[in-house]
Amino acid sequence: MPTIAVSMGDPFGIGPEVLVKALHADGTHRRCRVIVYGALGPLNHAAAAAGIQSPIELCALTVPPPARPGAFLIADADDDAALSAHRSNPAGNSALGGNLSYAWVMRAIESCQLPQRDPMAARAIVTGPISKRSWDLAAHGQYPGHTELLDEHLGNGDAVMYFLGPRL
Repeated sequence: MPTIAVSMGDPFGIGPEVLVKALHADGTHRRCRVIVYGALGPLNHAAAAAGIQSPIELCALTVPPPARPGAFLIADADDDAALSAHRSNPAGNSALGGNLSYAWVMRAIESCQLPQRDPMAARAIVTGPISKRSWDLAAHGQYPGHTELLDEHLGNGDAVMYFLGPRL
């Protein structure tokens, strides 16, 4: 059963909404193991706003999720605490959003670098939408986006972005 690592994206952007709707709509999480790196608060808020019950189960940061199909959130309580403290400006570009989204994609990258026998090892990464401005505010502006970050850690220097869709 393949494991896919998903970074939630910017907690103040559309990442949480895109994630809960995608997992709810296509049922991918019933055919593989999806490990989401993100925060519980924004995902619960996005699910409630969309009128759906979140298909994501919460797991502790230090405990691997079960070895069965499903979507599992690996969350750090400190991330939700930081987000709660930031409620006065819940949307838009921020260093906090940039730091969190960067940390989550780095956790996803690290999961792909683990030996396949490790219960946290992933075979693929899906990245949620980030704010490039927030990454810049958080001092991660050396990466114009996910492509360059992924290439630096997993590639060989010739990564490109690719879009696929029926109308592209």
